Amino acid sequence: VAPMIAEEYPDLDMLDVPDLSEEEKLRAERLERLGGGGVGDSAPDASNEPDWFTTSEEDIANEVLNNNKDPALASFEKNRFQSQLSADDWNAQIMENEDELAPLSMVMKRLAILEEEKNAADKLLEEEYQRRMDNEDKYYLEKRRVLEEAITDIQEEVYMGKGSKVEEEMDGKSGEKEGVESSNATEFSA
Repeated sequence: VAPMIAEEYPDLDMLDVPDLSEEEKLRAERLERLGGGGVGDSAPDASNEPDWFTTSEEDIANEVLNNNKDPALASFEKNRFQSQLSADDWNAQIMENEDELAPLSMVMKRLAILEEEKNAADKLLEEEYQRRMDNEDKYYLEKRRVLEEAITDIQEEVYMGKGSKVEEEMDGKSGEKEGVESSNATEFSA
């Protein structure tokens, strides 16, 4: 392999070295296996494998399906497949094996019952959730009404309190003005 590579790439001096490293030996072996023993080997294989490019799909499928099959297993699979194709034969086989399948039917019934119980419990939870949400809405609206009333009362007290103080101040100022005016009038008349 090294001389062949050396011919292709004469400027590589390290290929002339007779002792190749372990990696290079492995690489050379792999190239040899992949290349089929050399560049000149282009003869087609004489094995029984189909030519994937020229053979029909049916021949390829038969070859692939028939590789490494036990004849007894293949006939069993074919018979089982054929029996499944006709519904009458398949149903007859099921009915013949009813005793063997009875435990399976009991398990399926129990699973169905459990599924129904789960659905009923889910429905109850949904109803409870809806009642809870209605309850939350009811008390939220009640709390909001109480807070709005409290805000209104507080605002009225603040405005009434300020309004009465303002009126008192206005009354006080007007009383002072009247007192000042009356004292001024007395001074002028005297």
